[in-house]
Amino acid sequence: MDFSITHYENQLGSKQDFSISGRIDDFAYLIVCDGHGKGILANKCKIMPWNNIINKTTGKAILTEINRWILINCPNLYRDGATISIAKIYKDKIKLYWLGDSQIHVRVNNLYYKSENHNTNNVVEVAKNKTTENIYWAFKVLNDTDLLAVQYKYFKFINSNEEEELLAMSRALGHENITLQKFQEKELRYNPSDSLEILIASDGLYDVLYEENPLIIYKNNNAKFFVDLATRRWHQEWNYKIPNNIRQSNGDPYPDQKQYFQNEEKDDIIVVHYTNNKPITSTLPNSLVIESFNN
Repeated sequence: MDFSITHYENQLGSKQDFSISGRIDDFAYLIVCDGHGKGILANKCKIMPWNNIINKTTGKAILTEINRWILINCPNLYRDGATISIAKIYKDKIKLYWLGDSQIHVRVNNLYYKSENHNTNNVVEVAKNKTTENIYWAFKVLNDTDLLAVQYKYFKFINSNEEEELLAMSRALGHENITLQKFQEKELRYNPSDSLEILIASDGLYDVLYEENPLIIYKNNNAKFFVDLATRRWHQEWNYKIPNNIRQSNGDPYPDQKQYFQNEEKDDIIVVHYTNNKPITSTLPNSLVIESFNN
């Protein structure tokens, strides 16, 4: 296989993002982890024997091996964990596995696939898990200049201390395995002559993207391009909008405000990008076949 893989990062927050890639026999692989909590698991991800782990043939076997290694090497993961997203790329198919919200984007010619985040915007995950009644404020990037204030809920779990533990995602590594330990998986089949790009990144990229299909809009770039794009957006001035249904005490809508992200509000950015360096040859629907299993 002729391909190029690039990695780039800018750790603007807690410095807990990690990526790795490699090639074994008949496949290449890409992995991104986004740590949260104290950073214990995020640091341990850097020394996991990934070549041995990723060589397992099924998602269940891969996750079992990861959790076995975690149990031996860092068993105390109280309020600490990480997302994980994996792509295994063969000459005619791609196998995707993920827990959390480090999204995977795949472009085959002009056809597109992206993984579903395990957050409270995912109705399937919400139906399976308890969520909080209280709502926290976050933001949504609307375009190059505007942010909209939005409201989200947390998932609610009970940890080993019988405490309520609130998480932004319903599946993750760590956290004493209180979340569902089951990869969501997809297999994408494509023609070896197709143009193929894959992007895996932490939410430090996706939180500041309004572009739904970045590999269509920004074709044939690399990891540094996407990290630089996100970095500019984390540092720029924004026009911050409050929804019209949220009113001041006198009933008037809130005016737009100019604001920057404070340092403590910025997030780590990590990106791994894959391309097979081939030009677009077709946009026929049958050039990309998506299979879902073990969801």
